[in-house]
Amino acid sequence: MSAWRVQSVAVKLIVEREREIQNFKPEESWKLKVSLNAKWIDFTSELAKIWDKAKKIKNQEDIIKVLSTLWINTDNFQEKKDKKWNIYYEIPLLSDFELIASDKKDSIRTPWAPFTTSTLQQEASRKLGFWVSQTMAVAQNLYQNWHITYMRTDSVNLSDLAIGTSRKFIEENFWKEYSLQEWRKFKTKQANAQEAHEAIRPSYIDKTPENVWLEWNDLRLYKLIWERTVASQMKDAIVETTTYTFSPTLAANQQWITKWEVIKFAWFMKLYMEWTDEENEDAEETNSSTLPEMKNWEFATSRSLFANQVFSKPPSRYTEAMLVKKLESEWIWRPSTYAPTITTIVDRWYVEKIEKKLAPTDIAFMVNDFLEIYFKKMMDYKFTAKIEEELDEISMWKQDWVKMLEIFYEDFKKDLLNSDENALKVVEKVWRECPECKEWELIYKYSKSWKFIGCSRYPECKYLENIVDASKEEYLNTLREKYEGKPCEAGWTIVVKTWRFWPFLASSLYPEVKWIWKIPNEEIMALEEKFGWEKCDKCEEWIMHVKPSRRWPFLACSKYPDCKNAKPLPKE
Repeated sequence: MSAWRVQSVAVKLIVEREREIQNFKPEESWKLKVSLNAKWIDFTSELAKIWDKAKKIKNQEDIIKVLSTLWINTDNFQEKKDKKWNIYYEIPLLSDFELIASDKKDSIRTPWAPFTTSTLQQEASRKLGFWVSQTMAVAQNLYQNWHITYMRTDSVNLSDLAIGTSRKFIEENFWKEYSLQEWRKFKTKQANAQEAHEAIRPSYIDKTPENVWLEWNDLRLYKLIWERTVASQMKDAIVETTTYTFSPTLAANQQWITKWEVIKFAWFMKLYMEWTDEENEDAEETNSSTLPEMKNWEFATSRSLFANQVFSKPPSRYTEAMLVKKLESEWIWRPSTYAPTITTIVDRWYVEKIEKKLAPTDIAFMVNDFLEIYFKKMMDYKFTAKIEEELDEISMWKQDWVKMLEIFYEDFKKDLLNSDENALKVVEKVWRECPECKEWELIYKYSKSWKFIGCSRYPECKYLENIVDASKEEYLNTLREKYEGKPCEAGWTIVVKTWRFWPFLASSLYPEVKWIWKIPNEEIMALEEKFGWEKCDKCEEWIMHVKPSRRWPFLACSKYPDCKNAKPLPKE
């Protein structure tokens, strides 16, 4: 067990988010859309207002009330279910919808600033699927080989040389219109930023991702840094937003809204677009690639109406990118320390990674609650930000470090003595008698890697047992039936062993015989049988195999990394 002003606060954020998810109660609502056609173009419009007031449809009763105003018979509705088992109705509706208002506006999108440590970690997580620690390791390698500038920085500034060479590259390789007339300088938004270094950028702008020789992951990160740097010195993009407001002739008090965005001048967007942390699993169907050109008081014809049941969603668990962004927004520690912080809380089993999301373990809840009671000041988000400010002042000789530590320790000592005198040992009971000593109760215990059951009289009674998960046990039994008893190439037979995160295959003489193997991925094996075992078309010597990745499988040469031939699987 350990506590630390950054580590513990990071765990607190993850625990608080998990409790939000656990306490979340979904709320039902409905969306009402109509399929319209005008000038041979199909598009959709959604009910937004009735009598100039925003209309929120809460349940099926509200749907029936709205549909009745459109003279739709609701007696013979056929209820359908979508893939998420939400109810929806598809109703034929032949009616005219009059365009009562239209609006077109141009908005400007400015390119994102060059990378800081924090934004690089976030974007590499989103776009490349890198863990924060992996991003820093790859960036370190690029820096040590003179490909990028120093990668631990809070600054978004570029040197005049970098800006000048970026503009020259843009003018020579894009049209001149893409280049700015005046240099663009960025200002950091972080109050306690340390700007001793430049932003993270390529050491030489003319070394494009296409003409630099790098390992696969190094190249992917270098490409991200290069594109972001060059795009930061390109013109703002212009996006046109069109809004149509329709009113059905059957119910003139209703307003149905259609919105559409189109990029008029992409400029920097041609080279670089930033991703977000929002999940797009439920991305709705969009309109066609364009809307019809219509004037006020013209009509569109409806074909069908769709009523869809939706439920509000709980907040998502933090990804590493989301956690880094949150830590930075609360001014908690320095971005360069986020990678070791996340690594520490995972290694010490406060947090586990589930489908690329950070989920707290039982230990995290217990330790967090204990610290919240007895070390409340240390767990305050503002406390860490305040400490950072004081450390900055010490570095500039504006504050005496001895006095600062004395003030800190005085409060901390009180909390320490209070917890020592009043804190009770937290025990989670199993509510069963120990079968070995038959006197004491069984309780849940924790090691660094897992939770198990033991006697409360330990060390006098050393009884231990594993916690059985029915679904995991069923999966393990399936694996045992499939693999155990088969000959092992290292000697004796194969057995299924379990580790902290997943099962694996080993020799029955393990650990004396150090042979271990991953459980074969049946999907990859099927793809390998279908697409693998062809001769590499680059080195013309070795064989192409199907390789797994975080996003999707791909084909790669078996001679990797000597032969770097990699390509996506055929679309079939």
